[in-house]
Amino acid sequence: MDVLVKLFNRYGSIAILIFALIPLSDDLIFIPLNVMRYSILKAFMSALIGKFFMNLIVAYSGRFSWASCFCHVQSRLGNPLGKVHDRKGEPRKKI
Repeated sequence: MDVLVKLFNRYGSIAILIFALIPLSDDLIFIPLNVMRYSILKAFMSALIGKFFMNLIVAYSGRFSWASCFCHVQSRLGNPLGKVHDRKGEPRKKI
């Protein structure tokens, strides 16, 4: 038990961050850490940072995948929404 306490005191926050970053259940790591009286503040901050980055990755993945799908449709069908204008308001030139 002392070996696990030393191990989790050294790498516990990294383990929580990784478990919060991947879509596995966090209970797998929180229950043993609670039994070993791991710091609640360290666990909360690591989980918060991990969940923030996980949601950031999911949000940007969705945004960029939608943009790539739209560009694919636009290249196949032409522009289904009408003319595309650049930032100056002029119609964009075809490449």
